[in-house]
Amino acid sequence: MNQVEQSVSEYVDEVWEDVVADIEQLVSYPSVAVAANAEPGAPFGRPVRDALDCALGIAQKLGYQTSDDEGYVALPISRVAATSSSRPSAT
Repeated sequence: MNQVEQSVSEYVDEVWEDVVADIEQLVSYPSVAVAANAEPGAPFGRPVRDALDCALGIAQKLGYQTSDDEGYVALPISRVAATSSSRPSAT
């Protein structure tokens, strides 16, 4: 195993439990769109909005600034230089 592969393997081992916990949290939401349940800021229903907020929270925890277009789409915009993330940087 070369140095890069070793570094990647160590990083994955270090963050694995956090990644699994984040995935468990995301899939706990019944995020199936129901147009009849639309509300302001949650055009696909509250559970979908809650899943979106969860994903945004994970991105923010990882040090990303995020953008939310009224519940239709949300994106990590940029990584913040200084972060209190529980995961180390990939550098």
